[in-house]
Amino acid sequence: METKAKDTVFDSQNVSRLAVQEIKRRRANALDGIKTMVPLLDEDLTPLRTGELIVVLGYTSNYKSGLMQFISRKAIPQLEGHKDAIVIYATWEQSVEEHGMMEIAATSRIDASKLIQGDLTDDEWKRMLRAAVDRAISPLWLIGHSSQSGKRRPRLSMEDMNKALAYIVDERGKVPALVCLDYAQRIRPDKNGPRREQVMAIVDQAKDLALSFSCPVIIGTQSGRQVLERKWKLPQISDGQETSNLEQSADKFISLWMPKTSEPPESMVGSPEIPVTDNLLYVGLLKQKFGPAPRLYALHVEPAINEIYAMDRRDPNQAYRARMNEVVV
Repeated sequence: METKAKDTVFDSQNVSRLAVQEIKRRRANALDGIKTMVPLLDEDLTPLRTGELIVVLGYTSNYKSGLMQFISRKAIPQLEGHKDAIVIYATWEQSVEEHGMMEIAATSRIDASKLIQGDLTDDEWKRMLRAAVDRAISPLWLIGHSSQSGKRRPRLSMEDMNKALAYIVDERGKVPALVCLDYAQRIRPDKNGPRREQVMAIVDQAKDLALSFSCPVIIGTQSGRQVLERKWKLPQISDGQETSNLEQSADKFISLWMPKTSEPPESMVGSPEIPVTDNLLYVGLLKQKFGPAPRLYALHVEPAINEIYAMDRRDPNQAYRARMNEVVV
């Protein structure tokens, strides 16, 4: 679609008028600001707002998808009273069925592995069905593929995402309150070219998506293997795999490390030191516009039911800043 000059030029009166309208809209609409509901993190992180791009960075199997699923699920109660508002989760990793089972596990408090295997007692079956009813009325929509459709698995591009959101808004009459993209390196590029440039373009397109549909967009991205060569393995902004424009594009930047994936059991990590367990999750707030950063949080995660809890100990921020300035050889 060709862009007309008159659509991109705003005189002083229009700038003032549009700014006042936006302030009025934000004042009247409490929806314009989704909290992650992650313990401790929301003490420092400002709510996720219209047009923002939030990057979630982590190495393989370090809970990127888990955190995004947690935030999308916890956003649902925040939509109450806002007609037609929905959360949209686009997955290139799981089928719709697998994603749905994870959500039903979180609601029913049944271990997800039991649902995946179909190994349920009669009581668990009833709890699962009640949770499925709750899922059926939840304003959480998925974009992806169904393993039961009989069709080949589509690998969607960002252009496909734009079309899907336009369909949701224009034909289904829904209002996106939050969009999650899981994750950048799995998204099919719209154009040929070097892989680094393709992924950089995907990040830019995600930011454009947030602006076009007036909602916050969370995008997961994978870190490179270089993080495994360090003693402190929480990825930094520069560790984003195959993309170098994350810092410029992101309004908020969250990094994840589950020490169990790289450290011996019961070894000690952090300052103050914390024993490595299956449930220890470090969350780093590396960047946010108009808010404090960097910050670090040691949290307790239960992957089987996708829940995140606070721990008693919190890494002092000054110690984290010292680590941020370390030179890794």
